[in-house]
Amino acid sequence: MNLTAKKALLKLLRFAENTAGKSAASGDMPAATRVVQLQFNQASFPDYLGISTHAEKTSCNASLRLAERDGAISIVWDSRAGNFERIQVIRLLDGDILANLLQVIPRWDAASAAAVAFAPHVQSHPVLSSVLEAWRKGASIRSTRPGDEAIRSWLDAIRVVDACRQKAGDGRTDIPIKRLSAALFSDSKRITAIASLIDVLTQGVTTGTPRDEEEFFQEMGLMKFPPTLLMATNPGKDNRVIVQLVDAAVSAVAPYLGFPPHAIVGLDLPTEPMTLLTVENLTTFHEAAEYLQRGAQSAGPFLLMYTGGMPSPSWRQIYRMALALLPKGSTVWHWGDVDAGGFRIANKLAEECDQYGRVLRLHLMDVAPTVSRKSLSDAEVVSIAAICARRNWTVEERLVKDHRSAIEQESLPVTLPSAHR
Repeated sequence: MNLTAKKALLKLLRFAENTAGKSAASGDMPAATRVVQLQFNQASFPDYLGISTHAEKTSCNASLRLAERDGAISIVWDSRAGNFERIQVIRLLDGDILANLLQVIPRWDAASAAAVAFAPHVQSHPVLSSVLEAWRKGASIRSTRPGDEAIRSWLDAIRVVDACRQKAGDGRTDIPIKRLSAALFSDSKRITAIASLIDVLTQGVTTGTPRDEEEFFQEMGLMKFPPTLLMATNPGKDNRVIVQLVDAAVSAVAPYLGFPPHAIVGLDLPTEPMTLLTVENLTTFHEAAEYLQRGAQSAGPFLLMYTGGMPSPSWRQIYRMALALLPKGSTVWHWGDVDAGGFRIANKLAEECDQYGRVLRLHLMDVAPTVSRKSLSDAEVVSIAAICARRNWTVEERLVKDHRSAIEQESLPVTLPSAHR
């Protein structure tokens, strides 16, 4: 087929796919009842006008006439240029014939195949409807477009999310990524290869800001290695926190202790009001634990816990245990990075606090930047502002909107919240 003719037919097919996609999304008239055409003019298809030789134009015209003979298109000729000399317009007659002629799968067929494949999963993963709508319109979602390979990848991502939900329902909260990947796909690296699609499924929207895979994997309970829960308390016999294990009771002594979350069966907390602070990053946890041991904290029991980034389901079980046991008058705090990930972590902890009538306060996440790691994007600011508005973190919301700067915990001097603040 002449290359210019093929380019024209491919462009006409793209028009037809876009028309079909808009019709399917709006419930409007089917694409077959609409006129889909390509003008052979400077604005729409200058390639035709740029043909320099009579032989080339004759070859192009002949290829398009064959497409017309096959029933794919109709041609409107310029009567002033002579018989079959110059084309004015080509119009679509049958998109399926045109796609077959070009030896491509039209988008409407690929999207229909995806809709059939996704149908059993749309109720449990409603975001798939948005994926299909975007595909019908010609947009990509996380670099995927409708086709056999993309459909397989999305179905594999669904299997991962469903498997994690099932294991969480069975009480199994920490799952090695490579082991699950090998069990589901006989490929230990398959889950990481489709991480961006898992991100969409777990966010529940196609327009969400892409997250670091470690963040949402940990939220799901997918672990690269078993987590360790680190905790520290301030000195004093009345401040002791006792960790109940299956066959032992251990006092959280200086400078800190670490436990596999699944090994903890209970906690004993002081009876007087205390301060609970969670910390996102490991360096800051170590510095804060040392700060506690120096006696730099005001009087009163204090429990410091390291989240390890986004807290895993097993970690959150122990956090809920602590929230349920906190004496009346206790305060609950979180200190994390001032960025979208840091506020998502804070929001996840606030969700846990909601279950126990606790209000989560933020520590040092309302400071004006002196050193900024980067500027926050518009999407990040919108995401943070939405979380802050929902949680009534008004000062933090205003500072983020005003300065639009990401601030790492490690750039700030260590202080701890007062129980009476």
